Amino acid sequence: MKTGAILAAFAAVALWCSGLGAAPKPARDQAFEQKIDAELRARDPEAADLFAEATAAADRGDADGAADRFERVRAAAPWFVHATRRLCGVEVKRGHRDRAISLDEVVPKKQAFANVYAFVPVAPVDPEKIEKAIATAMNRPATPSDSHPPPVDRIAWVTKLAAPVPGEEEGDADDAWSLLGTREAIEERMTETVRRRLATRGIPMAKAE
Repeated sequence: MKTGAILAAFAAVALWCSGLGAAPKPARDQAFEQKIDAELRARDPEAADLFAEATAAADRGDADGAADRFERVRAAAPWFVHATRRLCGVEVKRGHRDRAISLDEVVPKKQAFANVYAFVPVAPVDPEKIEKAIATAMNRPATPSDSHPPPVDRIAWVTKLAAPVPGEEEGDADDAWSLLGTREAIEERMTETVRRRLATRGIPMAKAE
């Protein structure tokens, strides 16, 4: 693929890996926090302490630490839906938007889970949010957990090369999946992995017929 097509593909991937929670969060409702803490603490005090730690980590911007703790709460108390819902928000901030959507709609309702890649949320995504997500993803600064330079830096470096743009070639309009010859098999394997991991947390997910 030529440079333009690669950048377009990257922008599409960045959209789905973007966090929509950049705006400051309002203070939590303490009455509600006390209510759900009491609900969990009555059945599992250790999980309640861990949930409080996870929430504190999320509030101070430690998405990785929060995700780890929320996952542990879900493993200890899979019936406690508040851990799942807060994990959804954290996964969005970590750039795992597809997983966040699946957790929010599939897990609490125990819907049949056919394909994590093809899952379509019930509520349509607001186009304005899509545009904001693209802008956020493409212009975000680097973070310590990044495995690659941020998009804005990579695009700037490519631009500085001032390399000539080649003519159109066959396959330029193809998506990134076209580079793999076993997309269906990969999707099935990864979806089955998600099912198994949910099952170990006491959340069996049926396969769609």
